Amino acid sequence: MPAIANGAVTFDTVAREWRCKYTGPAPESASLEAVEKLFEKHLPAMKALDAEVFRQVCGGCLDFKVSTVLPLERFGEWEKKEFTPEKDFLAELQKIDGVSAVETQTITFMKMPARRVTCGGGGDMRERRLAHRRIGRVQTANRM
Repeated sequence: MPAIANGAVTFDTVAREWRCKYTGPAPESASLEAVEKLFEKHLPAMKALDAEVFRQVCGGCLDFKVSTVLPLERFGEWEKKEFTPEKDFLAELQKIDGVSAVETQTITFMKMPARRVTCGGGGDMRERRLAHRRIGRVQTANRM
């Protein structure tokens, strides 16, 4: 698995992010509406990559971001194709009134495994809670 930071940061997935600022407020934003329609127009081409596609919208700082996430071994071939449909998407994005700070970035994207919480006697906390409920029901039934 590739690593950066002297081996401290490993990754197996890479994302290409497209982002911009839109004008607000978000609930009535015509520029956000236009950006979303543009995104939906290009979404089928992005999904054709057999990639995970994430859209993030912040109503506070007025950010619109799209991350297209691919396994590292497939990312290079998309990069050779200049991240199609990136050029078209960005060109159209820059023409939308109220859109600014159009940028791209390639970033590592790594899903981190969930950490299981354990309770004193070992075992999964959820399992222990369920066991305590079952014991409580049995004790209550025995009192009747």
